[in-house]
Parts: sequence; structure tokens; C-alpha cells
Amino acid sequence: MFFIFRIKEFTIQEKIKSALIFGSLCLISTLPFGLYNLQKHQVYTFSSDGLACYFWFGNSEFAFQRECLGKRYIVNKSGSVQDTAMLLYNWTPPNVTIENFKNALTYFPSEQGRQAIFKRNAYTWIQQNPNRFIQLKVESFFHFFMWGLNFKIHPLSISLISVIIFAPLYVLGYFGIFHAVKNDLGKHYLMMGLMITMLIFAIIFSFDPRFRRITLEPFYIIYAAFAVYKIKGKYLDSH
Repeated sequence: MFFIFRIKEFTIQEKIKSALIFGSLCLISTLPFGLYNLQKHQVYTFSSDGLACYFWFGNSEFAFQRECLGKRYIVNKSGSVQDTAMLLYNWTPPNVTIENFKNALTYFPSEQGRQAIFKRNAYTWIQQNPNRFIQLKVESFFHFFMWGLNFKIHPLSISLISVIIFAPLYVLGYFGIFHAVKNDLGKHYLMMGLMITMLIFAIIFSFDPRFRRITLEPFYIIYAAFAVYKIKGKYLDSH
């Protein structure tokens, strides 16, 4: 909403109206799950996992293994999860099965208590693994701007195909954003605000392609179309 008020083409009445509509839509979309959790856990939630949970999700050995090494989780020959439950509840691998992980939730019925554990263990991992933490943040920064599937997780052939398919959208989109912002930043505060906000979220918490897909890619399409228009105009002018 802050960046809506930065759009200079809007009158103050249009800014207030747009901000109220945007804020109301955000609030209404959280009502079903939020009210359910308020009744069940005595806390109103704005997301499915909670802030501390997502902070742990992007600052843990689990996140490092996924983003930097391309492993979704660590398993031993018996198929038991070795690190997820340990990171949440300080259980020691490899004797942590999925069933034990589910049972562990019963020891912490309070959602506030679970969130406190998520936050504590994320901070603990950061303190104990400063080099891995930095590497993880660099990976998140790179993935935020790079398109296509993560080749560390998905087969190389599929990743390359996805990179080729999405290249026009991202290359043209970035070109359009750069050209638009360079010529008139005031008209594009909303786009810059979205990108900066999402980048901060990806660095502090965790990069998740689906958040970029639903938040930024629709705008990339608009700016990519603008880039095509500018390139086409330059080509016609030169001929």
C-alpha cells in the first residue's frame, strides 16, 4: 500500500481507494484459515505456516541441503528423515522417522510454542553455520533473478528446457523494467517496490519460485510487452 501512495498519476482519493481495496482483499483472503486457527490455536494467522516457521524453512540445514546441494531431505537406507524433526525439536538423527516427526507435534500443541521453536532453531543454525548461511543467501539471491527450474534439484535436461522457455519473458521483462525505471522512476514505484520487497523476503526467509510466479511474473509479462513495443519501434525507426 505504501507504493500505491507513491504513484504520482493517482489523486489522493484514488490512492486511498486503491489502498483500501488492496488491503481489504488481502485481509479477506486470510479470513477462512485465520479464523480457523484463531479458534483452534488461539492465534490469527496470515499464512499457512507462520512467520517463524518460514524463517526456519529458509535458514536451516534442510534449506541448505535443498538450495545448495539439491536435496529435498536427507534419508538413510531405512527411509527415515534424518534432519527435519531434529531441527524442529532437537531430536538426534538417524532415529527420527516420519511417524515420530508427526508424533512430536503433540508435545507442542500451542502454535505460539511451535513458532518459538522454529525461530530459536533458525537462529541457532545461523550461529553455528555462518559460512553455510552466507552461501545459502547467495543462492537465494541468484535464484530470485534466474528463471527456470533449479538444475540442482531437477534433471538437467528439464531445467535447460525451462530456462529456454522462460528466457523471453525474463530477458524482455528485465529490459522493459530497466528502460522504464531509467526514464521515469516515479511511474514505476509499484514495480520496484514489489521486486525489492520480494527480494528482501527471499533473502531473509527463503526463495520460493511460486511466490515470484504469482506476484512478479504477471508484471514481467506487462514489461516484456513494453520491451517488445520499444524494440519494434526502434527497428522501424531505423528502417
